[in-house]
Amino acid sequence: MPPSNKSKKHRAVYLMAVGGAAYLVAKAIKKSRVVAFADLGMEAIYEFEVVDMPVTVAVDSTGESIHKTRPHPLAAGDTGHSCITSDNRAFV
Repeated sequence: MPPSNKSKKHRAVYLMAVGGAAYLVAKAIKKSRVVAFADLGMEAIYEFEVVDMPVTVAVDSTGESIHKTRPHPLAAGDTGHSCITSDNRAFV
């Protein structure tokens, strides 16, 4: 079952963070507790209390995915490049 279906079924959200932001994400966790599968250690299911966590909701509790609803970065004009800066420099 894809994350969007699971999020909708269990009224949960799927979060994503920018690569390299692990320190900031960890710093935002103020309190945690294991809610299931404690015997799995770090792979257990945790509940976190967070403040100012630098993440984006990738799939919301209704199953909507940012990967489907976001504006496509090349929508204004397909150049075949991954990123276009404001001064029209392209990065692949």
